[in-house]
Amino acid sequence: MKLVSIIVPMYNAQSFIERCAESLCRQSYPNLELVFVDDGSADDTLFILRKTLASYPERQQMAQVIPLAHNQGVAHARQTGLAAVTGEFVTQIDADDYISTDYVQRMMEAASQDDVDIAVCDFVYDYGNDNKTHIHVNAPSDADECLAQIMTGQMHSGFMNKLVRHSLYTEHHLSMVPGLNIMEDKVMMLKLFTYARRIAYVPEPLYFYDKTNANSIMSQDRARQIPHLERAWTEVEQFCHRQTSTQRMTDAIEAYRIGILGSVLFYSDRPIAAWTPSLVRRPRLTDVLSQPVIPINYKVVLSCYSLHLDVVVRLLRWLKRQVKQ
Repeated sequence: MKLVSIIVPMYNAQSFIERCAESLCRQSYPNLELVFVDDGSADDTLFILRKTLASYPERQQMAQVIPLAHNQGVAHARQTGLAAVTGEFVTQIDADDYISTDYVQRMMEAASQDDVDIAVCDFVYDYGNDNKTHIHVNAPSDADECLAQIMTGQMHSGFMNKLVRHSLYTEHHLSMVPGLNIMEDKVMMLKLFTYARRIAYVPEPLYFYDKTNANSIMSQDRARQIPHLERAWTEVEQFCHRQTSTQRMTDAIEAYRIGILGSVLFYSDRPIAAWTPSLVRRPRLTDVLSQPVIPINYKVVLSCYSLHLDVVVRLLRWLKRQVKQ
């Protein structure tokens, strides 16, 4: 039976880590390696984790707990985990999330067929108080189409509901971008799906994504995320320049750029000239209006920008600041 490694990056997750760790320890799949990386938590995350693992001695034997001396960000924690795992397949679970008892079993059943490189399953948004929403991923079997949907936002880009063949990382020397702590998953998924050959889809809600954690990095003020988005774009652009792209992929990368540009225009007060030139290149209006998942406020500011109505863009930024105050 193939060894499966699970990486859990943690930071101040004392309210969630017991539920997460128990969901891992209760997996029906027996051959698991658990790697918990604590990114310098200042609360009781480590104490609660170790207490939970002690209740599952058979799992504790195959668990590593790696405490980092100080907080260095989720990208560093993920990379630390990737450097430690030895399994043939790897999946990553965020500390505030949890998985069904047969998550690994069902994903491995799919991955064991036809030399699959990445298995993808449905997931659930958990809003608390038994309020849950089943997200039907409908992942295509074609890796290029999956990648295009990830870059356009039609398919979730997180590590969360994906089981990846470990050799995709090692053979292509893939590692997390140091310091990139937002969209680090999308950048890595771009690379993984570029090199993947076969994709399997499990149409079952096996992963539970917690939406109640007010301290998660994605709950931060949007303006604080902007520098990470610019860096993510630079990384994507550099990687794509080294690849042979189809028109479908070129269009998907442009959609990704437009989405980031929308954030920049709407939330940042930096002058446009101060941004990476390739990021702030004016998009075509038709490209803006055709994006299916871009929020309406982004579409408004992007449309004005594409039409060179920069005075209106500045006015919209000013109005946004007034509403926030």
